[in-house]
Amino acid sequence: MWKYIRETLKVEEVTSDSFARKVDAPFLEKQTDEWFVEFYKQLAGQKTLWRKGSNSRWDNPGPLRSKPFIRLQDGGHVEPFRDHDSPNAYLPIGAHNDTSLPVVKAILAEAEDARRFLSELGIPELDIVAEVIEHIVPKYLPSSTPVSFEEHKRDIEKIERAFKTDSLDKRQRLKNALQETAFILTNTPDLERTDYRKASEVYFPDDTLTVYFSGNATVGFVSSSYEESALEIFRDLGASEDVRIRKKCPDHRGHIKIRDEHGSHERGLNGFDPEIKVEGLEHALASPSLDKSAFIWNSIAVPNHLCIRGIVEKSARQTYENSSRKECMSQFGRLLIENSWLPGPGGVLQKPSELRLDDLPDSHERNEKLATQLGMKKDVVAKLIEEAGVSRETLERARKLEQYPDILQLVDRKLAEKNEPPIMPNDPVKDSERRRAQLEKELATLPKKEYEALIRNVRRSIGSVDPRIYLREKYINNNRMVCQICKEEMPFKKRDGEYYFEAVEALSRDHFPVEHEAQFLALCPLCAAMYKEFVKNDEGAMEIFKNTLMNSETPEVSLQLGDLNKSIRFVESHFSDIRTILGGSE
Repeated sequence: MWKYIRETLKVEEVTSDSFARKVDAPFLEKQTDEWFVEFYKQLAGQKTLWRKGSNSRWDNPGPLRSKPFIRLQDGGHVEPFRDHDSPNAYLPIGAHNDTSLPVVKAILAEAEDARRFLSELGIPELDIVAEVIEHIVPKYLPSSTPVSFEEHKRDIEKIERAFKTDSLDKRQRLKNALQETAFILTNTPDLERTDYRKASEVYFPDDTLTVYFSGNATVGFVSSSYEESALEIFRDLGASEDVRIRKKCPDHRGHIKIRDEHGSHERGLNGFDPEIKVEGLEHALASPSLDKSAFIWNSIAVPNHLCIRGIVEKSARQTYENSSRKECMSQFGRLLIENSWLPGPGGVLQKPSELRLDDLPDSHERNEKLATQLGMKKDVVAKLIEEAGVSRETLERARKLEQYPDILQLVDRKLAEKNEPPIMPNDPVKDSERRRAQLEKELATLPKKEYEALIRNVRRSIGSVDPRIYLREKYINNNRMVCQICKEEMPFKKRDGEYYFEAVEALSRDHFPVEHEAQFLALCPLCAAMYKEFVKNDEGAMEIFKNTLMNSETPEVSLQLGDLNKSIRFVESHFSDIRTILGGSE
């Protein structure tokens, strides 16, 4: 072969200079495929002719690197590389060679020695990922000519093949490119629009989402023309089956980090994210309907009610020492509160502040926390029913059976019974002399009291704090001290003029390892007794109360005392102190 090349070039020896002068496109175009196979085979041992070279003047690239000696499937010839050594051609692989990329002629690539040389030269195998990124993605840029549906189907087939790559790096590059490209065919049904959109702007068809996004041109629904294999790729790229809600995740204490910079720290307490974003909400509330209302209430407002309004804490220190707190409303909350989107009596859409929770239809899940966050009217009747001990289920059944007046009469009777003073029981003595004699006989046989010294643990550290002073300052208002549970005035004052009350530590020493006044509650004797019995003597009840306290949105924390549904009311400073202590002990 080299003899033939020498004769063809009319040179005595094949050198770099002779190649530079003689080997050109007209010469190569005259050669047969068989000649190229042998040519590539011989070049494997002549690396100086095609080496990459370096920046050194003593290590120049081989002359063949700038010659069009790579024969393509279409019969054309190209140099092996473009600028920056990116390939001008690819080696075909397998059966899937339907590509717009330049491919080495199959008969050459199938010859083992020729293929080995081309690989060593740096010609890569056909890269379907590269084809998608370099040739398919640009077709969907805004400035490009619209793609026909048939061409789009072929593009999707190539994208599916590209996604099957075993290379994690290639797959990630492919995902990044496609996520920035509006290549998914979508419909906007009520606007009769068909567009190519990015995955981040796309939803899968669903009846409730169609209602929610009706009239909204900024989103589209995936066309029904796709196979399931393509839908899986769209899902992986970010097409969604649910309304996109962007909010931050809480930390281990349940707080949302808003800002965390040197000298400037800010967080939303107890799950409050003032920066929450709900796609399409503003448009949906501006064009409300009964179906939209139920979807927004049940699927958006209820799960995210903590983000409507809450407390934002700011501090110059990361530990939030000397912090300031302010109640804030998010834009999400403002939209829900200021728009007329909830159905009241007769189905008329009204603002939340104009309605009670019981005014809403059955399609809206009953959620009192959400109603409070939205500033809905308080349900006075329901509160009376709760005080009377009548269940809400009984109330609902009475309403459905049109016996609402009867249930109100029952409430009146129950409340009257509760307000009547109890009658002292009567236990008369029939024969007082005989009873006295029997008791004296019994007393004569009873053992005398005896005592012995026992070793016991004494809590000496309690002397370092005085919770009574702390609590007295916190819970006296207008010269009247209030019990945190029953919210009534303490029952009496002692001889020194101070109120009698019990300072009860809220939790056991397992929860409070250090001494501090804020760990105690100011309770009247009755509430103190019930609290000790139903909470302090029950580790499970203590754990429940602790979790409720840490997750409470307000300083009034719900509490179960036996069969009674109660609450503990804290002043804000006490509420902050005790939660800080509990948070620091975790």
